[in-house]
Amino acid sequence: MDITITIDGQEPIKCELTDHKLISFLKSSNNLKDIFERLLTFGYTILSIPFKSDYTLDGIDKGFTDMKECFQVISDKLEPIQTNGTSCKIGKLAEILGQNNFKKAFPDFTYDDVAKINKTGDAIINTHQALGYFMMEYKNYSTSVSQKEVDKLYRDMDNTNIHYAIMMSFNSSIANKKQFDYEIRGSNCVVFISCGGYDGICIELAVRFLLHLYEVNMLSVYDKSYELASQIKYAEYTKFYEKLFGISSKISQLNTTIIESRDIINKSFDKLSREGVSIESDMNCLLCQVKDFSTDISQGTLGNLLEYEQVNILIDDKLSKPQAMLCKKFMLLIKNRSLDTKIDGLILYFYKETRLLCKIDLSKTKLEVVFENYDSETIRFNKKYEAYRSDKYIIPLKENEDIWKLIKERLSNFIVE
Repeated sequence: MDITITIDGQEPIKCELTDHKLISFLKSSNNLKDIFERLLTFGYTILSIPFKSDYTLDGIDKGFTDMKECFQVISDKLEPIQTNGTSCKIGKLAEILGQNNFKKAFPDFTYDDVAKINKTGDAIINTHQALGYFMMEYKNYSTSVSQKEVDKLYRDMDNTNIHYAIMMSFNSSIANKKQFDYEIRGSNCVVFISCGGYDGICIELAVRFLLHLYEVNMLSVYDKSYELASQIKYAEYTKFYEKLFGISSKISQLNTTIIESRDIINKSFDKLSREGVSIESDMNCLLCQVKDFSTDISQGTLGNLLEYEQVNILIDDKLSKPQAMLCKKFMLLIKNRSLDTKIDGLILYFYKETRLLCKIDLSKTKLEVVFENYDSETIRFNKKYEAYRSDKYIIPLKENEDIWKLIKERLSNFIVE
């Protein structure tokens, strides 16, 4: 809505109203001129009132801060029941409410929350009475609890060897069950509650009904036992019971022995396996040592004599380009000194007539020249660039001027120029 105001022939002032409530109010008025004059007068009156205060807003600010902290504490305490629509939190809320209601109604019972353990239901309760233990299963679905969930409860009862249980559905029905129902399947008895709500009354009724069912069942068993005892001799009945009890004990002992024996056998096999791995590792170490030793003592006398060009072809085939260049550089020194080259496997042997001077193993990752020690008194050991092992001088092939100078010196020590 646009409003134009003209004062004493001055240029008109245009105003655009954006407040929807004010626009609706003005449009609904029968006397727009009168209403507009009142609004201007009232606005001017408010603006002309002098305002002075000797008080600050610090106290109010502090109050708002304290309120915010209190609301945060309250929010933290309410976090368990803030489900946000997620099925996991909705189910957890039901478990919390069910647990609190149960403990209020039966403070003498022991309530064990086992919801995080598979195949155990949501809680296991010890009544400290003749009934012993029973299982609690909570459901907080928006739709009916399926028969699949009912069957799962019976499987959980068999897994825990607990024969009594309660399934509590807070909001929905349970498949094929009345609002308050029970079922006996084999040796297991389950009480079902549909649409029970959160006030805890139905949980208390279900527990007391379950205790009543147990007492009725025990009375029935007692009556049947009495009838059996009246038909046969008491001594024979007692003997029959003792035999059954003895067989049951033997079965339990046998199961325990089987479990213990299985554990012992598994441990023995594990120990044997570890020892076998250790022996194999030691044997492989010895094989490597024997191989290295045989390589060190090998003289290559049975090897094949190769020409210079044949050796270079073999080097190109077996070595990387950088290593091949270093090895060819060494071969050039051998060629200039008229030495013979033999090969045995991948080991090159270099002779002066029948005398072995040195060798190179092309199969090793680290390329080295191994010189024989024929004159240890005149040869000076250079610990910076060579190693001394098994009475031999070992020099690595590297692109280093001092190393090649040392190699030439070793060849000169063995060869009469």
